[in-house]
Amino acid sequence: MRRRPARGRALGRGALLLVPALVIGNALAAQNPQGPTEEPTSPPVGVEGVDGRQVDPLPTNPPPAMQPPVDEDGSVATAVDTTQPPAPEPAPLTSDDATFLAAAIASGEREVSASRLARTAAADEEVREFAARLEREHAAANADLDALRGGSAASRVAPSAPRSEAGLVGLRTLPSTEFDAAWLRWQADEHTMAIALFERASADAAHSEAVRRAAAGRLPQLRLHAARVAELQRRIAIAD
Repeated sequence: MRRRPARGRALGRGALLLVPALVIGNALAAQNPQGPTEEPTSPPVGVEGVDGRQVDPLPTNPPPAMQPPVDEDGSVATAVDTTQPPAPEPAPLTSDDATFLAAAIASGEREVSASRLARTAAADEEVREFAARLEREHAAANADLDALRGGSAASRVAPSAPRSEAGLVGLRTLPSTEFDAAWLRWQADEHTMAIALFERASADAAHSEAVRRAAAGRLPQLRLHAARVAELQRRIAIAD
């Protein structure tokens, strides 16, 4: 009888050993269909701050640097200098400017004095209210004109106005029953002169541009004052 070769007997025994291993492997695969699990990784631990709290670590890759703007043709755009040039120095005052400013400020000072007087001496309430308004607005206008003339000594020599000054002195001696009508007449005359003074200055080329502009800007308020004076005169005349 012929004997089977040894190699064949070895393969037969190996095949028999593989069968149980395959059966066990299939059973394990059936129990865990998701496949092998991976060990969970813990999140990165931050750096402990001064107060003990965790601070996120700095990024390892810094953000890219900002690139300069580029024109349509691909060239790097250059920055535009937006610095404003210094304002030019104002032109010096002319002799005509000095004369006008002295007269205008003297007129305004008389208005302030007369208005301050009427705030307590006038009998009519609306006249007293109007006097308070005149005092505020003429004082503010005088401050602007005084700043315009600066340190010019010539513009501080005020021309005399005998009629206006005499009328102001006379108002101080009137009884209250006569004060309101007399004060409004004085105001009408004073504003007529002031409007004429500012109109001439605003149109006279002998004045500097700054003075012409200041005179023109003052005229609307002076005209409003004159209109209110006329309105109060009519009302008081009707009441009398």
